[in-house]
Amino acid sequence: MIFPNRIEAEAEFLVHSQTIHLKKIYRTEFAECLNARDYEKICKPLSVLVHELTHWFDTTSTLWGQKYLYELYDVYYYTILHTKGVGSQREFGEIESEWWRAIKLDCEDSRILFPKYYKEYYKNEKDKFTYGAVNITYSCGVEFSIDGKVNYKKPIFFVRLLDENNLSIARIPLTVGALLESSAVCAELLSRCASIDKISQPHAKIIEKRKLHEELDYLLSSCGLVDYTVARHMVMKENNVSDILDSYLISSIISFICLNLSDNYFDRIIPPATLHFIPNDRIESFKKNRDRTFVFACLCIGCGKFSGDMSKIYSFIDSGLSVIGLPPYASIIKQSYISMLNIRDSIYHRCPTDKTLSYILSVGRSNFLKRSEENIPTNTMSLMCGNATLPKFFDAEQEIFNFGSNSLNENYFNYEYMYFLDLDINVFIGKLRDACKI
Repeated sequence: MIFPNRIEAEAEFLVHSQTIHLKKIYRTEFAECLNARDYEKICKPLSVLVHELTHWFDTTSTLWGQKYLYELYDVYYYTILHTKGVGSQREFGEIESEWWRAIKLDCEDSRILFPKYYKEYYKNEKDKFTYGAVNITYSCGVEFSIDGKVNYKKPIFFVRLLDENNLSIARIPLTVGALLESSAVCAELLSRCASIDKISQPHAKIIEKRKLHEELDYLLSSCGLVDYTVARHMVMKENNVSDILDSYLISSIISFICLNLSDNYFDRIIPPATLHFIPNDRIESFKKNRDRTFVFACLCIGCGKFSGDMSKIYSFIDSGLSVIGLPPYASIIKQSYISMLNIRDSIYHRCPTDKTLSYILSVGRSNFLKRSEENIPTNTMSLMCGNATLPKFFDAEQEIFNFGSNSLNENYFNYEYMYFLDLDINVFIGKLRDACKI
């Protein structure tokens, strides 16, 4: 598992293939309920679909995601596709000399959630805590390199959660995965609430609201899920936002900014006073590494207490950006699009998958502009109902189906081919990992 996936039994997004697999949704049954507007039956499966689709949007239509895909397709070219005779004819030794890219990709994949070694749970993972009373402290550590040595150039931002008795619940890294999960859960909640509101039977509506409340209570109070919910807990504590939906809305907007921050802005970041305990050399490493989790921490803390007026959310965000030395939201979004165009101009058309990359990034740029126009960029339901380009989905029987009329062009994006490329690259990386020695 590379991307966060607390609902793995129900669905998953595979980032290497950019495909979405819905394990408990059958396309015919789902379409019938959708056409009949049976919101009682579709509110949960639709929200699951929206959750995974938001991961797809964050991969294809954020600057972070586009950079990731550029590196991923480079790995495909230098490893899998060369061995199949695709691309330029080169000596085998020359190809092997490029395989380090696969190990680098694997390292980046592992940082999306970080391995278990870096996470400490002080209670049983199945235990519960009172999330409304949680306290938070911060610390800074460093990674181990692939050779087992401490790597001081790769700092990690840690968050410690404490219960109402000031006893530690967990100490975990703040990860890109936590940012991605904030976006996906926010989109999931917006979808679920909208569907519940459309249920005509009052009793059925009450039941669905109760189910949602129970699921949220389980999500936010579970010790074993704090690595998924930590960004939301930070917003609750630092920005004084107790309302669950509002806290997810704010954390998703901050995440969207962090995932779209251009390289030229990182050096301008001024950490808030709360983070002055971090040594200067590690702060500089966070900036040099373009660490988006560090940006999230700075901005979340820098924004201060929220008034509760969601109509002023972007004034609140812009104020926080100013505190940490960054320009307003609109300027960040504009510069992010320019950076995406720079990625477009750097693509080499060496083999068919490079054309796939060029196409998927083009779709991503278009969807990025549409997301930027939304009041809440992670309102995926709104994008689905608009004219955003969407992927098709694999249902429980591995049948491919589309949602809406504007789907990816299969002349440029072959779902099954990409799925098998994902399998191939995972096998290749596993074998290469075993081959690498100190």
